[in-house]
Amino acid sequence: MQRGANADFAGAEASFREAVRLAPDEPYPRYELGYTLALAGRYEEALAEFQRAFEVAGPFLLVETEIWLCEHVLNGSLSADVTGLLRELQAMVDAGGAQSDEAVALSNKVVEAAPDCALGHFHYGKAIIQRDPAGAEEALRRCIELNPDDTTAIEAKSHVAILCRHPAVTTRLKGSETEFSRTIHNTP
Repeated sequence: MQRGANADFAGAEASFREAVRLAPDEPYPRYELGYTLALAGRYEEALAEFQRAFEVAGPFLLVETEIWLCEHVLNGSLSADVTGLLRELQAMVDAGGAQSDEAVALSNKVVEAAPDCALGHFHYGKAIIQRDPAGAEEALRRCIELNPDDTTAIEAKSHVAILCRHPAVTTRLKGSETEFSRTIHNTP
């Protein structure tokens, strides 16, 4: 997405629309078109493109997460500013900085600004997973309780399953062998 990275949203949009025209059954151009539209603040159009990408290919990349973000911006439960912070976090994760001090600080900022944002808790849990396993488990469980998109929910549940075997977490859960089972089976 070279054009979009340089903030030439009109150029990026034109390129991705042409790619969609040439390959209407390919999900990736639709995904990138949706992402470009979201970055330009055109969330209704972005949502439509993400939904079309999902219809073509099902869950791939972060299409379900992008649908979730657009829906929450459009219904007013998530501000465009918080969405921008979440995009910064995802860029950090993509660059290998998921557990960096910057990721901890930024995810904490998201949680403070939007305490009911599942993705904020998800990123916070991932950011502290090595330094505070019990805190990570708590953040990831909170993410699951807040009903994130399916992709995020599956990842959060996977991390919780791994953490349930960590000594810092198992000590806290001692005597509650069904805790993991309840988390995995009783959340959407």
